Amino acid sequence: MAADRDPNDPLGVSIVVPFHNEKRVLRNCIDALLSQDFPDNLYEIILVDDASNDGSSEEAEEILKEQRGQLPRISLIAVNRVGPSSARNAGIHQAKGELIAFTDVDTVPDREWIKKLIQPFLGNTKIGLVGGRIDGLQISGDHPSAGLFLRLLECLRFHQEFGPDLFMNEMVGANMAVKKSVFNKVGGFPNVMVTRSEENVVRYRARKKYEEAFAPDAIVKHERPEHPFEWLNMEYRSGLFSRFQEKALRGRSLAFMDSVYLVERFLYLAFPLLMIRFPFFLNFSPAIWIAEGLGLAVWIRRFYRSDFQRIRRRIRPDFGAAWPFLLAMGLDWLGTWAQVAGFIVGVVKFANIPEISYEVTGKNIINVRTN
Repeated sequence: MAADRDPNDPLGVSIVVPFHNEKRVLRNCIDALLSQDFPDNLYEIILVDDASNDGSSEEAEEILKEQRGQLPRISLIAVNRVGPSSARNAGIHQAKGELIAFTDVDTVPDREWIKKLIQPFLGNTKIGLVGGRIDGLQISGDHPSAGLFLRLLECLRFHQEFGPDLFMNEMVGANMAVKKSVFNKVGGFPNVMVTRSEENVVRYRARKKYEEAFAPDAIVKHERPEHPFEWLNMEYRSGLFSRFQEKALRGRSLAFMDSVYLVERFLYLAFPLLMIRFPFFLNFSPAIWIAEGLGLAVWIRRFYRSDFQRIRRRIRPDFGAAWPFLLAMGLDWLGTWAQVAGFIVGVVKFANIPEISYEVTGKNIINVRTN
């Protein structure tokens, strides 16, 4: 009989990195993964090429040639165009590690990322999922406004507050680890063409049976939108795929609380426009007064809610002044427009999606190469 593993021994880790047309950032990510402060024989890197056609495939093959015969082991899996969710499942299917870590190709993990990410698993068999911390990574220096915009977004959307029960209520697919046995029991990522929020589906299904933990010292630097239109597109997709999550997890298209969400967001968006068109006390329409009063109440509620207060507290030390908070509020208002638009489109788009498969399978794999 094999001896039991010492709970202090490091676990074998498979790192799954899906990519599609990411030649620009592929090598930066892989170089960081190859430089981990972790025994080379205890982890492997699995690259899943989701039908790239921009030279990413050739770049990945070149990396395999450069690392031929060396550790850590690198695998390159070619799959049909299936999206990041099913691509991750293909990587899970090929993984040899007891733990499977996930990151995105447009990240640069810190040198101690693996070591810190798996730490919560050691000595606690109840934990099935661990999430890490994500910091912003600014790639382009061509636009002077990009730095300011990135700093505002870090305060507004991407600042993570760590505590006993708080991680902005998120576990991000660009920095998470899951026991392979969890996938064996609850299934993998949803096998559908989605590009956002699929990790939340895995988390929801897994935490019914397993505990989760967070590792704030397990850091990856992730590219952020550097321009407003990129960010608004991301917010649109966030609203769009929130509907997919609801349909996938609960089998419903629009619940009562979703309607409340829409009404609240509508009042939040409409209030500034109403104030410009119908300033207080300068009109005598009861309907307008009621709408403005409710809109003001929503704005006050959002201003004093806990996450806005965290944004306000972070703005001052980061910028040395309070005025950027007004810019952050304006960005939040614009982002909410994009979220609501995506939400409404998602209600229609995902109203009749077929039954979703969570099978971890290799059926989409075309070939596998290793170094």
